[in-house]
Amino acid sequence: MVVPPVMKTALWAAALRARSANDPQSLVADPFAIRLIGEDGLAEGLAYEQKHGAGIHMLRRTRLFDDLILRIIGERSVGTVLYRIAHVDRNRFSECFELESAGARRT
Repeated sequence: MVVPPVMKTALWAAALRARSANDPQSLVADPFAIRLIGEDGLAEGLAYEQKHGAGIHMLRRTRLFDDLILRIIGERSVGTVLYRIAHVDRNRFSECFELESAGARRT
């Protein structure tokens, strides 16, 4: 599987989520991650983890954003949240959007 460099971090995060899905003590529980990336994506993401490490930090950050998004959904009765993150490893820049029937509203 050839993965463009810009996608490797996302694949890495999804692979960590998939690997953690069946671990009751994991920081994240995402039973859909493996369906998203498939076995090839899992292998590629875990190979990236083996080469670069720091998976626990990725899982901590993932848990932080999961909790934030779930809190927003609960507080605002939002049906859909679109989450866009750009150059996280370089800029730490992120945005959350609520999608409403009248259009998207930045939060």
